[in-house]
Amino acid sequence: MRSKPIISRANEKTGRFILLDLVRAFSIISVVTYHLLQQMFGVGFLIFPDGISANLQRLEIFKGGGIGSWIQNIVVAPFAYGFGAVSVFLILSGFGLTWSLLQKDSLVVKWGDFYLKKFRRLLIPFYISLLITFLLLALRNSFFPALSWWPGFGWMEYLKLLIPPFLVFDVSLLQQMEGAYWYITIILQFYLIFPLLYLLLKKLKAVKFLMVILVVTLIYRVIATYGYGLWGIAYLDTVPLGVVQPALNSYYGFCFFLPRLFEFGFGMALASWQNKNGKTLEWLTGKFALLGGFLIAVGGYALDYFRFGWIFSDLVIGLGLFIFFLNLAKIISKWKLVEKIFRRVGDVSYEIYLLHHQLLQFIMFPLLVGWGFQSQSGFWLVLPVYLAGSWLIGEIGKKLARI
Repeated sequence: MRSKPIISRANEKTGRFILLDLVRAFSIISVVTYHLLQQMFGVGFLIFPDGISANLQRLEIFKGGGIGSWIQNIVVAPFAYGFGAVSVFLILSGFGLTWSLLQKDSLVVKWGDFYLKKFRRLLIPFYISLLITFLLLALRNSFFPALSWWPGFGWMEYLKLLIPPFLVFDVSLLQQMEGAYWYITIILQFYLIFPLLYLLLKKLKAVKFLMVILVVTLIYRVIATYGYGLWGIAYLDTVPLGVVQPALNSYYGFCFFLPRLFEFGFGMALASWQNKNGKTLEWLTGKFALLGGFLIAVGGYALDYFRFGWIFSDLVIGLGLFIFFLNLAKIISKWKLVEKIFRRVGDVSYEIYLLHHQLLQFIMFPLLVGWGFQSQSGFWLVLPVYLAGSWLIGEIGKKLARI
């Protein structure tokens, strides 16, 4: 028998909550599977503000009709919207940063040490991922010359790739290498403003803090949703979900974090409540919480079907998915082997995020095309190999970062 409930047990190596490591695993699996669907079936299943009927029709990824296609579409539907799991990562980041500080005895936080530790944790894997990206690209060019490509960077572009912080950088530059790198920008900005947020949390307490964060987020999202042309910031790539509308100068200012401020702030408030009473996470895994989280997440995605819903969608999706994944994590924690595997995946989730898409684009996708696996039936054969390969390359990135 376990000496402590799964809610309160900490990972022996990292000190993080084991249950939250499992949540990280579910989140990265969602993101990884979403990218495979996108690579194999295009972007026809993505959300657009055309109403519920049109978007439900887009979820018919597996064509042909019949009970088989119907079941397959039901199974992959959550993963077709797997990009929403990024909101969960933001909640986890806010929770982790706040929890680690709340556990310290000292009342004075050494912010210089904080920045050094966190930036190293963020940027060293990023630089390693750049090296691996160039290596995978070189391998693709060697083995698949018909798909040969190399970014046309000058020395200034290569210099931009190496110099942090990426506050006002040209994201199109990084996205030539890997589109998922936009996440580096938003996390860096959250790290930079975290001392202010932390002090605000300590002063206002969790409830008032969260209300302030919510108001600021909603004001900004209203502008981003309806303020086309105002100040050149409308239609940010993070509103909604980074996949619906093109950016309009959205990366050229210290504002990238604003549309996702609530998710990060909710994680901070959650850590404060958990530190105070020790039962907040347990309360979120109560009776009917699994169903409740699922329904909240579905409601959040439904909000994305309409323009007005963009104001609230990410907030609702992040909250719903977090509760849903938390309860799934509690369920699988009953099986020690499964828990161990998912804990490991969660521990390297950041490295997987940085590297999985390159593995797919530069190595696996050319093989899929060459071997004829780019089909509906081929998806189920490729999926376990792709998930295992993403895990493996994440483990490699993690080990290199520790050298």
